[in-house]
Amino acid sequence: MQKIHLYSPVHFEKWDYRNSTEKGIGGSETCHTEMAWRLARRGYEVHSYSPLPDDCDREWRGTHWHRLEDADFSQPGLWVFFRSTEQIETLEKKGGQEFWLLLQDERPVGRLTEEIAAKVDRVLSYCPVHKNYVASIWPAVRDKLVITSNGCKLDLIEEVESSQTIQRNQKRLIYASSPDRGLLTLLKLFPKAKEIVPDLELHCFYGCDNIEKLIEFNPKFSHYKSFVSNLKKLLDQPGVTWRGRVSQIELYREWLSSGI
Repeated sequence: MQKIHLYSPVHFEKWDYRNSTEKGIGGSETCHTEMAWRLARRGYEVHSYSPLPDDCDREWRGTHWHRLEDADFSQPGLWVFFRSTEQIETLEKKGGQEFWLLLQDERPVGRLTEEIAAKVDRVLSYCPVHKNYVASIWPAVRDKLVITSNGCKLDLIEEVESSQTIQRNQKRLIYASSPDRGLLTLLKLFPKAKEIVPDLELHCFYGCDNIEKLIEFNPKFSHYKSFVSNLKKLLDQPGVTWRGRVSQIELYREWLSSGI
């Protein structure tokens, strides 16, 4: 049985598989969690490394969960590093190992050197534009770039659809990404949209959890304080509801009940 090791060092809070199913968390962490158990279901021995809380059970859906600091990088198998080259740079690749780098951001955290590129077997990008961009800033991995995609949890969608009848409100919009990815612009446009469609609704999900942790983490992110202040002011308008972070199953209900 081939071993697969999923290693996610970039984080602003402790998280484990429960966040993606019960509490809500970002897409990068959800990607890690979903790939872990779905690969295990296909017969792989999957070891997952993340900033685990103390109360986390170490076995879940056929996967083995470990703290980041407990990773044994001498273990054979496929090592998938999420979002960062920093750990790869410190390692000496051993026989029986493959190193893949999964780029969930436009570029990884850490250095982009020829030495790191030589250790990596594949670099996973998310679309042709992303692939071309990475090749332009890190030519040494040009021949190792592979296009993958975001996943869609069809099984969860089917579960939500079969559990209840959900009516879609064509005048209900939802925003479900980090607020710094365009929500301020949407909120500025929303009053003009309501002039055309007076009963338009906008429901905003995801929350400011990570942004608030960034502000605490490093003074260089202090500019986010004004962002959060402006966000709160713009959220206080007719037709807008701030929903924050919710579970995946609740979010899928929201998708299915909204027009846009």
